[in-house]
This record gives sequence, C-alpha cells and structure tokens, in this order.
Amino acid sequence: MSNQSRTRSREAKTPILSVRDLNVEFSVGNSTVHAVNGLSLDLHKGETLAVVGESGSGKSVSMLSVLGLIPQPPGKITKGQVLYDGRDLRSLPAGELRKIRGKEISMIFQDPMTSLNPTMTIGRQITEMLELHLKMTSAQAKNRAIELLDLVGIPDPANRFGQYPIEFSGGMRQRVMIAIALSCNPKILIADEPTTALDVTIQMQILQVVNELRSKMDMSVIWITHDLGVVAGIADRVIVMYGGRAVEVAEAEDLFYKPQHPYSVGLLNSVPSIADPVVDRLVAIDGLPPDMSQNREGCAFHPRCPLAREICTTKTPELENRATGSHAACFASPDDVASLARLGADQRSKAQAG
Repeated sequence: MSNQSRTRSREAKTPILSVRDLNVEFSVGNSTVHAVNGLSLDLHKGETLAVVGESGSGKSVSMLSVLGLIPQPPGKITKGQVLYDGRDLRSLPAGELRKIRGKEISMIFQDPMTSLNPTMTIGRQITEMLELHLKMTSAQAKNRAIELLDLVGIPDPANRFGQYPIEFSGGMRQRVMIAIALSCNPKILIADEPTTALDVTIQMQILQVVNELRSKMDMSVIWITHDLGVVAGIADRVIVMYGGRAVEVAEAEDLFYKPQHPYSVGLLNSVPSIADPVVDRLVAIDGLPPDMSQNREGCAFHPRCPLAREICTTKTPELENRATGSHAACFASPDDVASLARLGADQRSKAQAG
C-alpha cells in the first residue's frame, strides 16, 4: 500500500487517541518555561507513532501530560484536550484517570532503575498491577506475571520472578518494564526513550519485542526518541518537535526521503553513516535550542535555520499540508526545503567518496 493510500485509510478512521492544542508550562523561580505550545496529534489503532526531537523539545512532557503525570506544581496544563474513548482525560476525576492509566494506556519510562522499586521483587511489581486493575488473585497474578516475563524474553522466568531489580542487567530491567506496561493488555503503549541507555544489540532486541507484541495485541504505540535509527526500524508515522511544537508530521518513509522542514533536514544530516570514513567532526545544526522561558516572536527555529527570512522572525507558521501528504510548519517552499535536503545528501556523498 502506498503512503497516500495508508494516509487516506487512516484519516477515514476515528483515532484511538487525539490530543488537541496542548499547552504545558512550568514555574521555575521567577520565570515560566513554556514546555509545550499548541501540540495536536492523532494516534490510530495498531500504528506506531514516533515523536522525535532534541532534548528539551517537549517530547516527554507532552506524553506525561497525556497521562496526567507531570508534577503540579511546578507544572501546569494551561490549555488543551486529551480525547480517549470519547472522553477528555483532562476532565476526569483523579480516581477515574488512575483506572485508565496502567490498564488501558501504559507507559515505559526512560530509566528502569529509577522506575522500578529496588525494595520489591520483580514479580511483585508485576502482580501488583494485575491485582489492582484486573482483580486477579495472587495465584492468578503470579502465573500471569511469569507468562509476561517469558513473553518479553526473560530466561527462566519462574526463578527470576522472585529476584530484585539489582539482580538484572540493564536490558533485562527494561524488558521487565515492558512486561509491567503490557500486564493489563493496554490499548495504547507510550514508550519514553526506553532504549537510550542500552547498547545497540539490546536496543534491537527491545525494538523486536515491542514490534512483535504490538502485532499480537493489536496495540497502538507512541515511541518517544531522539534516535532516527530507531524511527526507521519501528515507526509508521513521525511527529518532529521543536520548541514545544510539532514542526513536521509525516509517514516515516517520507520523512527520510522527502523531509518538509529545515529542522528535519538538519536531524537527518546529523545522523552518522556506517559507510562514512572517519571524519574530524559530525555534522551539527548550528546554534542552540531555544530558551523556553522566553516568549519569542516568530518561528522558534529561525535563528538556526538556513532558509529563514523576515516573516520567520515575526510570525509563527502553522502546520500545513504539503504536496506529499506530509504536514510542515514552515514558510519556506517545498522546493527550497528539497534543495536543502539534496545539498546535505551531496555533502554526505562527497564525504564518503573522499
């Protein structure tokens, strides 16, 4: 099926999760950090949606806000809707939201050593979820927990059930986090850079586990990452975030071959290639990420953008449909962005040839 056909098929269905105009800020001393600024997204049944961007772009904060997990204070959701199963999660009482969180929408966090309780056995941390949400008996929960540990590739799961997090390697702890997140057969799994601290071999194993479980459980996945290599291996669609905003939304294949935003081009150019010879320095995006405590006019990326012009300094671009079906928030023409992408590709080719 072509990208255009997939897009039309997806748009014809009601999203399983819709975020509309989400705004999140944090009070830090005498200043306010505007972490998320008008983010909207749709997640459809059975798809993997990657959320990509530099550190500080608002990826994790936006997804934590979806589940009501940002600390309040200092955090505050100032605007927006999170629509799931016909309800706005933001309007639900805390008790109702807890029934959904962990059971219907689960999250895998970045660092399993800070997310797992070091004083509880691995098994108990899984059975606790099963007893709370599915009302299983302790015996039923134990059997299910052992099944889950086996499902995510933990060897000798019956014996590992009674061990503590410190007795597991980093990769095994992350598998345990996946088992906990999947314990109640959620409809949506949010994965917050779960492979960041792992070596590439373990990273690939984790990606394979999630892909296989997504297919088996007909689950939807939101994968938060800064690693475009991960995106290539797992995502159906991609949202590129910068300065707390979505600057491009595209099919994964289109993002790699026909990026529509200069920031996306910069991210792609900065990815090292295994075919490249050893070079003195990696290609980087000039400048620094924006100070989110400052209310700047215009496009947040314009100080770093090679295609910036006068309008970019005074007006914030909105996401608009491009000829390929991708959406981008940029005043530059698709032809100008395509030329920038070709220039980066030519530079990489010359580096390989040299």
